[in-house]
Amino acid sequence: MSNNTKIGQLKVGEKKAKTANGNIKIYYYARGTVTYKNEKETIDQILKRINNRPQAEIEVQNVEIELLKTLKDRYLNKNPDFMTFKKMTDQLLDDHMEAVSPERQGTFKKNAKILGSKLIAEIQQSDITKTAFIRYPKLLDYKGKRLNTIYDLNEREKISGWFSTANTNVMIPIGKVLHYAHQQGLCPYIKVKYFETLNSRNRRRPKYSAEEIKKCMEYETKDFGIVSLFVFLFFTGLRISEALRINWLDLDIHDNKVIDLDNKCLNIFANKTGTWIKKPMHPILFAWLNKIEDKTGYLFEWRSLGESKNAERGIIKRWNAMQDFAGIEHHKRKKRHALRHTITSMLSDNGASLQELMAFNGWSDERSALGYTETGQDKLTKLINKIN
Repeated sequence: MSNNTKIGQLKVGEKKAKTANGNIKIYYYARGTVTYKNEKETIDQILKRINNRPQAEIEVQNVEIELLKTLKDRYLNKNPDFMTFKKMTDQLLDDHMEAVSPERQGTFKKNAKILGSKLIAEIQQSDITKTAFIRYPKLLDYKGKRLNTIYDLNEREKISGWFSTANTNVMIPIGKVLHYAHQQGLCPYIKVKYFETLNSRNRRRPKYSAEEIKKCMEYETKDFGIVSLFVFLFFTGLRISEALRINWLDLDIHDNKVIDLDNKCLNIFANKTGTWIKKPMHPILFAWLNKIEDKTGYLFEWRSLGESKNAERGIIKRWNAMQDFAGIEHHKRKKRHALRHTITSMLSDNGASLQELMAFNGWSDERSALGYTETGQDKLTKLINKIN
């Protein structure tokens, strides 16, 4: 070994060796110990694809920079006072046991951009609420207002919707990161306060009428793909994210087909509860699925609601075009989730018990079923008239 030159904390070393044909080849090394606070790492590694000393000196500097980053991360992990919110978020998203879906990871990262450099041990409720106002500035107009002080029902539902969105995309994800940090002893326990929203029993749930469903299905000749999604969501009551990830070749935990045409049923994995649900297949849905020629890939062409959001092939534009065709006025347009409300209410009005509704939708809590179902006026009239 000769010509050891120190570059920062590391040295550039070179070693001459004779090759099989008698030529002399020079190998360059990075060796030494890199230290960051009380963390250190000793290395002795060959620098690949380096042919001269100037290149070796530059490469050794790069090696030292990467080592310092690693040591700094190691130090911060061991010292919670220096753990930032962004770093904690990254750890959670990399932890496969936490199972944050790809669709949800984006909103976690948006929060981390705002709270990124804030130390995890110092975050308070005010920081979380401020993050919500930064992401959704229109909430500032209703800061400190109670929903019961807003008389106009439409405005109250609109504001409740905004608050609900902020809860879903800010308060809940940040709370999950803080809980994850608390489990590791990196921050005190914080019970995140959510924005007030209307109780599910006290807000209108948009639903499709039987006539609207029929008219939307007649749009098949113009856009088979979007109507197929409509039919599937209606007869299954699935969430849009659950439907878009289904593949014809998928199997459940018992190796049953997820789309089981032979037994006329669906075996679906529910996102929220993490459980498998077996759903009977309505004859119309069965016939519709049999119309699809290619049964080898994903059931639908989109992987998420936001895919090609503003393009002609995007779900939202095509969904609205279908509703326009069905004669649904612009201000009465409904979203995909309205079909879940629709089928659940129809099942309830046709006599489904609370337990049957819970089984159909994969709910583990009766409150979910109570929140989604409404007793129709016709059913109430029949019940009243039955009393002697």
